[in-house]
Amino acid sequence: MRGWRRSAPAAILAAVLLLLTTPVTTTPALAGAKCPIFDEEPFDLDSLKPGAVVDPFPDKRFDYFFFAPAMDLADLPEPAPEVLDAITEVEDYKLKKGLGAVNPKELRTNRLYAYWKRHQETDGSLTWEQYRDMYVGNQGKPNQGNAFDQEIIKAFRLGGDKGWVCQEKVTAPGFDKKRVYDVFRKKGRPISIEGKSGEEKFVQEQVDKDKAIKKADTRPAGQEILQIQVVADMPSEEDLETLTEANIVVVLLRATGTPVLPGSDPPGNAAAATEPTGPEDGGSGQVFTTPDQAPSTGTAVTAIATSPATRAEAEQLRKARAEFAGEWDDPDDMPDETGGIDFSTLELRYIADPVDGDAGLKYSFSAKPTADGQLSWGGLAAAQQASDAFFVWMALRPEHFWVNLNPNEPDRIIEERLGTTDAGRVLLEADLQMKKTVAKLIHPDSAGGRRFWDALRNTDDEQTCLSFRQWIVPDTATVHEQDGGLYIVDAPLIVKSETEYFDSGDAAEGAAAGCKPGDEATEKHNAEVFRSQILVKVQEAVNTAPEYAELRRVYLSRVAAEWYRQRSTNHNTAFAGVVNSGDVSRWPSRTGWTPREVFDRYVKSYTDGEFNVTHRTTTGNVVETRTYIYGGVDFSRSPRSDVGAAALGGLPSTVANSLGGTVEDGGQIWLGGVSADRPAVPFKVTSLLTWLAGAVMALLVAALFVRSLWRQQRRRREWNAARR
Repeated sequence: MRGWRRSAPAAILAAVLLLLTTPVTTTPALAGAKCPIFDEEPFDLDSLKPGAVVDPFPDKRFDYFFFAPAMDLADLPEPAPEVLDAITEVEDYKLKKGLGAVNPKELRTNRLYAYWKRHQETDGSLTWEQYRDMYVGNQGKPNQGNAFDQEIIKAFRLGGDKGWVCQEKVTAPGFDKKRVYDVFRKKGRPISIEGKSGEEKFVQEQVDKDKAIKKADTRPAGQEILQIQVVADMPSEEDLETLTEANIVVVLLRATGTPVLPGSDPPGNAAAATEPTGPEDGGSGQVFTTPDQAPSTGTAVTAIATSPATRAEAEQLRKARAEFAGEWDDPDDMPDETGGIDFSTLELRYIADPVDGDAGLKYSFSAKPTADGQLSWGGLAAAQQASDAFFVWMALRPEHFWVNLNPNEPDRIIEERLGTTDAGRVLLEADLQMKKTVAKLIHPDSAGGRRFWDALRNTDDEQTCLSFRQWIVPDTATVHEQDGGLYIVDAPLIVKSETEYFDSGDAAEGAAAGCKPGDEATEKHNAEVFRSQILVKVQEAVNTAPEYAELRRVYLSRVAAEWYRQRSTNHNTAFAGVVNSGDVSRWPSRTGWTPREVFDRYVKSYTDGEFNVTHRTTTGNVVETRTYIYGGVDFSRSPRSDVGAAALGGLPSTVANSLGGTVEDGGQIWLGGVSADRPAVPFKVTSLLTWLAGAVMALLVAALFVRSLWRQQRRRREWNAARR
């Protein structure tokens, strides 16, 4: 298993002027311009084999600065209508281009206004803040690419006296436009270099042109063009395979770019850290921080901050981004940012308290990559849900983790404090979703449902009546504790069921009325049919289906929180003040739900049924009518097994790397982050329990169950009169 780094989407969302001490040295990347002269001999690129993957500087990271020309526009307010009336076309506000170009703020502001005016006249789907932030981020990317090219030239000592030039255009047979290479050697064997500094490591049209150029090359073997792509972070495994199959050499040059305003100098050494300050909302707007801490940092924070909130917003941003193609010297270089990370699958997989004087809580999420053409959105909501749940599970004691969807107890739905959080909402919603999953599987009009009903035995002469309750419990989680952190390798869930019948009364309303058990043999047979045909599929859905993603997300946070609770009994942890405090007011629900609303939907489903289907069949003079009627989550135990360090393979390395850049490993993308400096809290024993490494951990979360009821009735044998 190999982990490849992917840089998180770059975002310039705040106009922050840094302390500036050291001057920037820049060389404009003009088309055909010779590279600078170096005293040392150039790096031996000729020895690289086509299709190779090379890491020439495994122990070094390069830092560079690039001008972000719109950085100071990040807080620009929306222009008034009378201001826009005076704005003309975008082309009337031409900007100087080049790595060190400086343009007046008024000119840059008017150009942004012109884009905004055109957007309103043609589409107008985005808010000013959305459009402005996208424009600001886009403006810095061409310069970041140019600055990264200069870093490549310096790192490999690609001297102009050796034939190296910038921005060389090469004819690609079969294409209307030439291929523009960032750096190109014109003396001796031609070598092309394409630099990729950001998330976009692969542009299909560029690769297609590379193939066409290589195919048309008539030079003898060993003298043909050598095509190289230098990346700041490794591409995905899929993109890497595409590049190497095209015989393109992939060279890793670990580099981090820092944006600065044009006309400024880059920052020197960082100033001494100041006292952390938290947001006014008590920290709920951050990820894994409390009110006395500054915001988290890391690739996870960057990625989630730049992801659109909704699918509709992502689609709008994709359309609007095309408007900025003119800001790039070569529009083909403009990143396609429609995909990346499928945030709906985001889950907490690692958490570590500060050790050995380190500042901040370390954490890492995993998520699946998006499919081709799939939009990426919802990162902030998913990360905040995982973070909020982590603190809620820590703040409340396990005996408070209960919910109760009993039709007879509308005033005892959920523990009051848990009912103010999204963690509680997710547990209740999972109950309803499981009812719908079962209903879909047993629907008599589906092939599987038909087989299920045919396999059941009648409980009396008239009907086949079954009453089950189903609930979700954690299976044994696969984890490993190491160096003050917890790796959560796997945390599956199990769906259990048992028969349950109600006496007449309120609890037996609707579909439940009159449902009585059959003899022991019939009950055992029907229960086994349900378990073998239905329950296994429900369990698969709970562990894999998108509709249960939130449940899996908050449960993984529960695993991490319980470990942290136990660790706080004998360690001075960063969030000791939260553990067992009973205060969840800083992590309220972000959706405005109410437990009673969910309960009412549950009662409606319970009393009215999820379906009521009637089938009539005629055999001779007999009409047989069959009526099919149908109509929680219990984390009371969560056994955990420590599998040992050997079973983790390369996971610790993947997690560590995710703190500095997103990592793709085994089909998952990992995003890491670090919270602010830990607050100064005295050591506090918060529990009499002592953490034992590798011990089974009980996670009492909820007593939530689904009362699932369906009934098959056979009745009304109607004799048709043959004669009248």
